Amino acid sequence: MKLYHQFIQDVTSGELNSNKFVKLAVKRHLSDMEKSKFEEYPYHFDEDVADRVIRIIKKLRHTGGSFAGKRFDLQPFQAFMLCQIFGWVRKDNGFRRFKKVYVETAKKSGKSEFAAAIEIVFAFFDGEAGAQIFTAATTRMQADYVFKPVKVMLTSLVKESKKLKSITRIMRNEVINTSSNSYIKTLTAESNKNDGFNIHAGIVDEYHAHKDDSQIANMESGTVSRDQALIMIITTAGFNKNGPCYQYRNNIVAPVLEGSFELESLFGIIFTIDDEDIEHFDSLDIEDVTEDNLKYFKKANPNIGNSPKWQPLINQAKEAKKKGGNAIVEFKTKSLNIWVDAAVQWISSRDWDECGKDFSLEDMKGRKCYGGLDLSKVEDLSAFSLLFIPTKDEFAEYYSAYNKYRPKLDSEEITQEDYDKLVPRLKFYTHTEYYGPESKVDGNDFVDGVDYRKWSDAGHIKVTSGNVIDYDYIKADILKAAELYDIQFIEYDRFLSNLIVPQLLDEGVPMSPFGQGFISMSQPSKDLYTMVRNGDLIHNNNPVTKWHVSNAITVTDAAGNIKIDKAKGSNKVDGVISMIMAIGGYNKDKEDFVPVTSIAMLDGEEPIYD
Repeated sequence: MKLYHQFIQDVTSGELNSNKFVKLAVKRHLSDMEKSKFEEYPYHFDEDVADRVIRIIKKLRHTGGSFAGKRFDLQPFQAFMLCQIFGWVRKDNGFRRFKKVYVETAKKSGKSEFAAAIEIVFAFFDGEAGAQIFTAATTRMQADYVFKPVKVMLTSLVKESKKLKSITRIMRNEVINTSSNSYIKTLTAESNKNDGFNIHAGIVDEYHAHKDDSQIANMESGTVSRDQALIMIITTAGFNKNGPCYQYRNNIVAPVLEGSFELESLFGIIFTIDDEDIEHFDSLDIEDVTEDNLKYFKKANPNIGNSPKWQPLINQAKEAKKKGGNAIVEFKTKSLNIWVDAAVQWISSRDWDECGKDFSLEDMKGRKCYGGLDLSKVEDLSAFSLLFIPTKDEFAEYYSAYNKYRPKLDSEEITQEDYDKLVPRLKFYTHTEYYGPESKVDGNDFVDGVDYRKWSDAGHIKVTSGNVIDYDYIKADILKAAELYDIQFIEYDRFLSNLIVPQLLDEGVPMSPFGQGFISMSQPSKDLYTMVRNGDLIHNNNPVTKWHVSNAITVTDAAGNIKIDKAKGSNKVDGVISMIMAIGGYNKDKEDFVPVTSIAMLDGEEPIYD
């Protein structure tokens, strides 16, 4: 049985433990095979073409590890991808159907050598004159993970073929096919502005590390004069869900596989574990981390057993479980191919999303609130947050129920479950406005790794004209907010405060400086975390705030105080800082004060911290 037929059979029968995306990729192929029987369907699957490419790649030799020097040990899942890329062709002219390919898989699945083999096919066995083949990556070192295997594979191959030797030139930074004037080169971020491309194939390695889509856009513009050029993305998961890779995966590839978006020119396949597998892995104790309990790992890397071997992978999983924190996140991302938001995320995306309610600011008019103002440098984002506290009636209802049922809970007359049902939770609402200069929003796509233009078009960022932020615009918004809401205090960072704070004070807006050190930031930071975990903070699903929350990591001093780490450059956290300051302002004000982290009563009246 042919390798790709074996893969299809194993996936459909359940013999191979596969995730939903792999099953959908196979289902799409089988469905298209049925469509191809009809004359009006423009494509058909040519097994002879697919088999030829597979035969060529099997003649290549591996370049590293225990497989070095051995013939390419092509696996069924790799054969399936090859047959899709090369076997699906147009009925009218035989040109390849797929113009773009997206492959996502865990590390150590052999993707670099697989990509290298495909580049050799395009440059030496595709019958194209003047074919330009590029490996695109963020750095030269990353590009070399594919380019170096190209050189090693060809070095071995020319020793076995006099004909190939006569037309092959292998140099430090380029491989040339002299008979067709074709070549293979690397393309890095430093060279992504080059024009004049006539690209036959561009392979983008580790797209998750790309801050923007400029390299792909540049290569795609260089394919327009080719009849069957291909752009291939091959990557592992990463940490930036707002970056171009995850956005393309989530908004294009997944919908194509799920059938909600039709794009005949795209082939995509994603090797990862399913949601229930993540929950299973999280629940395992270290002693339960065994091959028998982790069969679903093959969903993320069907090459497990060959590369990597099972035992080293099990050892890595145990070590990650023991270390916890960042080690777990790294293992999940690279070995299980799971997308996360930050290397060490403070508030989980799941907890944050569960607090989103899309409430209306109209309903907040006249409500008592506290503000936080984080002003930026002139070329960056500024954030203004409001924390709306419960109403007097909600406080009264809470006090009444607390005084009635807390003694019964303490005396064990009722259970904690009963108490939680009988005592209403106090809900706080938060809203953040963001401001940025025109130059920030209209810069390169995905500057800072996100699409500011998309957010501004949707109304999530207020854009001021020019190259620097217009602080008068922010001042006007704050004055308007002071008319609409019962603002008690607006806490502000002293940094850049002279730009608008004196004017706001002159207008009668209550402003209060808020320290940015451990002592000032620790308690409201802990309160924000607890409010989100308990579901007591309601936000209105601003994607900019979600991004800032996903970026937020904390640092701790010797006394156990925490604050948000601002040291990670483009990983913006302005919205989180402004929310924390607003909570801190509420904490400082004792009128109608109900603590967030824990509630205890003094003489049954005034709530205080434990």
